[in-house]
Amino acid sequence: MTQAPDAPEGGHTPGPWLRIDKAEYAEIQAAFRPSSQAVALVAKPADADLIAAAPELLAELQFAVKLLAPLMGETAQVQSMRAAIARATGAALPPPPPPKAPGESA
Repeated sequence: MTQAPDAPEGGHTPGPWLRIDKAEYAEIQAAFRPSSQAVALVAKPADADLIAAAPELLAELQFAVKLLAPLMGETAQVQSMRAAIARATGAALPPPPPPKAPGESA
């Protein structure tokens, strides 16, 4: 897969992204340059909506982890959110939390 021309080095094309419907498919394009190379070509409308929302969803998930981790600790949910962010950004998956000692509460 080639990197979009406006993508930061090693990163995705900055959002927001727009869905532009064509006759047989939808194009996902960067809002700041809607006539440039498409970020994605998508056959299913529901998939196009999800892909177009991806930059915003990623930013909101990153913000949620920033707020929740200090309050809740490294719960299974926070770890799952961190793993989703890693998959979306191509980063290394975070290590799992260490196992609890016998009798240690959650």
